[in-house]
Amino acid sequence: MRNRTLLSVVLSLAISCLVTSCDYKKDALPYASCLVCDRVSLLQQIKPEVAGRYWPTFDTDSLTPPMVYFDDSVSWLAFSAENIYKNIQPAEEVNCPGGLFLYRMKQRLDTIPFHMENKMAFKDSLAPNFYRPVMFCSSVESAKKIVPVVNYTEDWLQMALHEYFHAFQFTHKKNIRYMADSINIYEDSLDRIYLKYEWFSKMLKEENEHLLQAIDASAEDSARWYVNLFLKIRETRRLRFVKEAGYDITLTEKFWEKMEGTARYIEYNTGFIYHDNQININLSCDSLFNKFNHYATLDFIKRPWFHEKTQMMRAYYYVTGFNLCRVMDKLKIPYKEKLFDEVNTGLEEYLINSF
Repeated sequence: MRNRTLLSVVLSLAISCLVTSCDYKKDALPYASCLVCDRVSLLQQIKPEVAGRYWPTFDTDSLTPPMVYFDDSVSWLAFSAENIYKNIQPAEEVNCPGGLFLYRMKQRLDTIPFHMENKMAFKDSLAPNFYRPVMFCSSVESAKKIVPVVNYTEDWLQMALHEYFHAFQFTHKKNIRYMADSINIYEDSLDRIYLKYEWFSKMLKEENEHLLQAIDASAEDSARWYVNLFLKIRETRRLRFVKEAGYDITLTEKFWEKMEGTARYIEYNTGFIYHDNQININLSCDSLFNKFNHYATLDFIKRPWFHEKTQMMRAYYYVTGFNLCRVMDKLKIPYKEKLFDEVNTGLEEYLINSF
């Protein structure tokens, strides 16, 4: 009987460790608070590493927008000096270890099952996100249910950094106003064009193939030769589209290529930060944090989730924008410092101007 009781205790502890984290101390923050503190602080620690290597201004304090994290029960506000939703939801202050400060709302801001997007308002001047991005993201547990490739907190964080980079983009006042005033064709319209015109998608595949060839080229002259092929096919495709469809998508295409391509660039390269990570990070409550173990070798870039980011798909502007960034990195073409202030300039112009 005594052995059976002991076995029961051991099993109970094991099950508890699967549900929570065995490192969690009961005299610390409530578990739900501790878990959110863990995940937001992880973003806060990894973001400067990503910025330092790949996009320096990404870690600028004045360009750090608010973020709302959703768990099953409530919403949490981070990176905000005040509760910007105080007229909608009362909130209590939560002080995380390390100085991170959160607002815990009484309930969720909405009942939408999954969030990974930015909220911006252009008409309601009283809205907390009026001409100002607020990033919404769901928990790791919710992401695991929706996104098959998410198994660990690190996978979720790549998605979150992609979206948080969008918030960074639209914290540039010229950029958010440009979108509000000048962009009247949205991403899903470009997707439909890709699916409707077979010649359009075929030419885009050729464009992307030349970008990949430029990335893989061993000599700068060869890389630039492939870039020229890319630019010629692109010009032909756009002229043909105007002739057949009766309107020009160049401005819209350049905008979404810039927005989605650079966000994918951040998401993809976060994997290399994980691989080279020298930060000693220990999370108290997050049992889904794998301590970057599944990024220990460079084999991670062979996984479909990574490889497919470089390959053509119907949301083609993600791919071409991302590969344009990689080409410019290879050719050492500066483009990052003023990209989101030079609103009329697409990624391709930086390439053209380098010749």
